[in-house]
Amino acid sequence: MEINWKKYKIKYEQVFKDEFINFLNVFERFLENYELKLLTSSEQTEYLLAKKNYINCFEKDGTNPPQILKDSQTGQLIKYRHQLLKLSIKAYELGDKIQEEYFTKEEKREVLFGGIEKMYEKYRPLLYQAKVKEKPKKTIQANNVSSLKKLFTKKENLTEKILRLKKLYNNGSLTKAEFEKAKNKLLK
Repeated sequence: MEINWKKYKIKYEQVFKDEFINFLNVFERFLENYELKLLTSSEQTEYLLAKKNYINCFEKDGTNPPQILKDSQTGQLIKYRHQLLKLSIKAYELGDKIQEEYFTKEEKREVLFGGIEKMYEKYRPLLYQAKVKEKPKKTIQANNVSSLKKLFTKKENLTEKILRLKKLYNNGSLTKAEFEKAKNKLLK
């Protein structure tokens, strides 16, 4: 029941192994609720279902997590362990990302004495904000200039030139002022 660690991309592999996996390659511990909440709701549901099925692969021996595998459950165990590993690694790395990118020095000290749950809850929304890339304005202006030069140097009839100009305006390459200026230049 070896784990093929090469198929999991993990930043701090040994630290993760020491914290979650024991020498028998079974889970030493599962995600805490505050760690689980770092995942999306569908991933949380997937994790909880995989955890339940994973635990069902073991005898009821009173240990948490369980240690004695049912004889016929090896294939199922590997399947659910894979799901748990994948999601545990994601949650673990999201926690690292929050700590590295968002925690202030004071918050890092505070976490040493407990309270990481509050910090994760505070910064979790930042993990899932859509990042909108703004186009550099210089590039757009350069494109506008080259588009306008092409417009005035190509040998097309007036209608084709105005239609092309309108297309540039509609796709956002030209502002209304630039569009009006170029249109007036064409009409003169």
